[in-house]
Amino acid sequence: MRTPLSKKQEVSAMSTVRGQARAVGIPFDGNAGPMNAIIDVDQVCVGHDQTSAGDTQTGVTAILPIGNDASDGIDTFVLAAFFCLNGNGEMTGTHLIEEMGFLEGPIVLTNTVSLGDVRSWVIKNAMATTPSEDFGLIVPVVAETDDSYLNNSLLFNVTQEMVDNAINKAIKNASPDNLQEGNVGGGTGMTCYSWKGGIGTASRQVIVYQSDNKTQIPNPNNDPTHPYFTVGVLVQANQGNYWDLVIRGVPMGQDPQFAPPPDTPDKPPGQGLPRRRTRKSSIIVVMATDTPLLPHQLKRLARRATHGIARTGTITDDDSGELFIAFTTVNHEVAKQADEVAQAGVIPNDSMDPLFEATVQATEEAILNALCAAKTVTGYQGHVAHAIKDAPPAATPPTLSLVEMLKKYNRYVGP
Repeated sequence: MRTPLSKKQEVSAMSTVRGQARAVGIPFDGNAGPMNAIIDVDQVCVGHDQTSAGDTQTGVTAILPIGNDASDGIDTFVLAAFFCLNGNGEMTGTHLIEEMGFLEGPIVLTNTVSLGDVRSWVIKNAMATTPSEDFGLIVPVVAETDDSYLNNSLLFNVTQEMVDNAINKAIKNASPDNLQEGNVGGGTGMTCYSWKGGIGTASRQVIVYQSDNKTQIPNPNNDPTHPYFTVGVLVQANQGNYWDLVIRGVPMGQDPQFAPPPDTPDKPPGQGLPRRRTRKSSIIVVMATDTPLLPHQLKRLARRATHGIARTGTITDDDSGELFIAFTTVNHEVAKQADEVAQAGVIPNDSMDPLFEATVQATEEAILNALCAAKTVTGYQGHVAHAIKDAPPAATPPTLSLVEMLKKYNRYVGP
């Protein structure tokens, strides 16, 4: 049974919660966390490093599930699950996650061509930062989307220094100081719905009840002043065509009054353009929670990112990699594979609906945050990816800006 949000959970659309899309005036549902970011999940840390100059527009984003343990090395364990909506992409380490139910080490996002190099450098970073007596083999998770429209990726322009910097920034900056979005890290060269895209993040806090729908399940820290469980999402958004885009129900891509980017080709009949002749590509979704879940429940959570993406309009094109990973920061003692029997807390399956709803809401907002945070970029071969929020109305024919479109459909709430 779906648990209705309590009055305490309801959030006004005029909320002062941080968010690039909220700053534009886009309304959202649900109760966002204090930072409205994946780092609202305690212990999760994020870091970015990138280079943006001419034909080189690329970078690395690192997510450490248990960043406060990173002083002893990044070779940490959490329970996790993986889900593939469309497999035209790559995320390493997923076979181990499927087999064992845990994630070892960080999650790192980058471009398609650099994935193999980045994986090796994550292992080297773990070797350098873990006491030698504690280090064993590590099977890192590295995921990619294709930035070759803006970035000359065949130059292999991601470096080991960038990987180390992203991980080190994550260790040092598990705070609002590192809440960058848009043209940062792995999202530096990415586009989304033919506009400039990239990294976006959001979170939701929910109260979870037992199956009687009356008895509240306590939060992991047993803190009566903080009764919520948190779901945080980070995306590397690089998906969709401009005619697909929907923002909170507003059919941006289908309304002729909202002009597409100037250099966007007309929609072809039938299928889209062949691979690498278009800006559409893929999306990676990383979900974190402090809810006590087992791997099969985390997979159920990961699947729900599908609905958050769908709310923004994409149909998941043939050449789009839609790869999702979810982990919990509790129960990690179980994931360490101790020599004795370990006990894990777990909420009932019947109590997961609020978490499903939180995942959908946070995924949708993270994508729109990536769009609204992004800045216009001129990259490889002079290709331009335009920032959606800065697109001015054209005089002939008359077109509307993003804010004017929201007002036209009565969806604008003000920043």
